[in-house]
Amino acid sequence: MPKPVRLRPLTRGEQRVLRTKLKDLSLSVRVHQRYRIIEEIRRGRRVVEAAERVGCHFTAAYDWIRRFNASGWTTFERVANPKGRPPILKAEQLRELVDVALSSPAERGLPFSAWSVPKLATYCRERRLLPPVTDE
Repeated sequence: MPKPVRLRPLTRGEQRVLRTKLKDLSLSVRVHQRYRIIEEIRRGRRVVEAAERVGCHFTAAYDWIRRFNASGWTTFERVANPKGRPPILKAEQLRELVDVALSSPAERGLPFSAWSVPKLATYCRERRLLPPVTDE
């Protein structure tokens, strides 16, 4: 059974922000869910029930209650990973990769007339156009 987490009382300013954010249709679904979790708990619902009503897992609801208790609204609209995954190909590699794929193997001095996926992959790996990944 999850350990009980209590929502701290909201200040008037926090209540005003909450009302405003709940009406804001420009928020992403996830961000809106975070505000709704706090509202549902504030209205007296249990965490599991609030999570079901909002449409998220109860562990996420516990996380957002803890975050709110610790720092208010400051973390609610932060993007989890703003930069995303680092690219595995540089722009020059990508351009060269496209050039190779669109060319004929004969133009590149190879003894066959069409690329197969394994032949293209081997050719590109030999010229370090592809990162070292498995075919699985």
